[in-house]
Amino acid sequence: MADYEDWSRVRAAMVCLFTPISLAFLLELLSEGGQTATITLLICAGALVPGIGGLLYICFCTKKTQPPPVLMFIFAVVGFVMAIIWIAWTSDVVIDIL
Repeated sequence: MADYEDWSRVRAAMVCLFTPISLAFLLELLSEGGQTATITLLICAGALVPGIGGLLYICFCTKKTQPPPVLMFIFAVVGFVMAIIWIAWTSDVVIDIL
């Protein structure tokens, strides 16, 4: 999402919505290993709040053809952090399989 030529408001809004949920999943905040269903739902709702805020900002405060530079920097940083977390999660899964 941090590419100026490939800007899409719809895709950027979806990234804002699903990144906090996938981050909560990858950090195992949504595991059922001792948490009740109420705590799991509160974690999901808490993860959705910044996502919905970002979604509303992108839908109503950005142009269809031109991304804001500050938002592109934030996408680059968040994308880098999420890539590190996905690599760590994938390596944990591979080690568990072995």
